[in-house]
Amino acid sequence: TNAPAYKMLRTAILMGAEMEYESIKQRTRSSKFAWITSNKWPSPGHVPFGYKLTPDYQLEINPDRAEIVKRIYRMYKDEDMSVRDIVATLNEEKIPSATPNGWKKDRIQDMLNNRVYLGALPIIGKKLGPIHTFHCDPIISEETFAKIKNKRKERIERSRRNTSREYPFQGLLRCELCGYPLH
Repeated sequence: TNAPAYKMLRTAILMGAEMEYESIKQRTRSSKFAWITSNKWPSPGHVPFGYKLTPDYQLEINPDRAEIVKRIYRMYKDEDMSVRDIVATLNEEKIPSATPNGWKKDRIQDMLNNRVYLGALPIIGKKLGPIHTFHCDPIISEETFAKIKNKRKERIERSRRNTSREYPFQGLLRCELCGYPLH
């Protein structure tokens, strides 16, 4: 209805709901911040491969899985294997993965990029920027991680997708059936 008293009551109820919403947001943000700054693992549902979660929410090295992580880094860095080759090798050897579906390319790429394996993971808030650095025992050395990062950068730069090549008949030949340019 359009009665002035109804409009005023509706506005008062909506203001109260908005205040409660902001209060819940603030309490949630405060408790997340306290959790993170107490150096507890920020995502208990997702523990990085190679670690296990302790009852006090710390990451502890799982020795068997940590050896697999080290091997993946060695395969990429020292044996110069591609991510696809690493996946194929691990699956062929039936090395246990974190999921029942075996090893996947994305999983290996995430592992090679994950700074938690260095023993320090910066926690960055969307609005606040850097909040805290989570610390745990490292599995990989800084030197190894830096070499991996450089090797990944080199491979991306050398990738065929990123290399512009000139071909002698480029732009001159077309498919007779569809007219698509041939390279």
